[in-house]
Amino acid sequence: KRSEIVAKLLTRIKKDIRIQKEVHYSAYITPTGVYELGISDKGSRNIFFLAVCRSLGIPARLEEITKTPQYFDLEKWINIYPDKDEQKQLDIGYFFLEPKDENNTLPLYYQHFTVAKLDYNTGLYRTLDYEWKAHLSDFSEKLKVETGRYRLITGNRRTDGAAFIKVSYFTVEKDKTTKVDFKLNSLKRRGKPNKESFCAVE
Repeated sequence: KRSEIVAKLLTRIKKDIRIQKEVHYSAYITPTGVYELGISDKGSRNIFFLAVCRSLGIPARLEEITKTPQYFDLEKWINIYPDKDEQKQLDIGYFFLEPKDENNTLPLYYQHFTVAKLDYNTGLYRTLDYEWKAHLSDFSEKLKVETGRYRLITGNRRTDGAAFIKVSYFTVEKDKTTKVDFKLNSLKRRGKPNKESFCAVE
């Protein structure tokens, strides 16, 4: 079974590959380099896992939104969590953004807003990669994500460089759809931004 092969592969990787937190030159190590060095950052380790799976005839990929490594078990894609002993699949829920913008602007992902998921292990929010859904209009349908806590950051910048930021949080529950209000702060708002960061956060 593919699941048994993957389980043995993960055990071998944990035994033979030492994880080093520092990433040199902000570049991934090649799978060959990971194998020969026996040292890797987490991102390069994940790519090494994919490369070995594919060499064994097992389809594998990085999930496009969270970049979680996955393999195909003949029926569906299975998430792999190399740093965890138990490979339990997380529950799934949905969310969609409901525009409430008065600025007549078509918001762009990364430029005007981002969505991030809370990593309970580190306590940090990890930005989801929705760059391929460039415009807010592409979020008109609910999006499938893992359950958990999420953060929405929206930003609007004036021609003088001042940025007005809004931060909000929402929770996605199992098999439920969460509606998230989306609104960019008005560029006509009063007040001056913080001198150090040149932005105002709401």
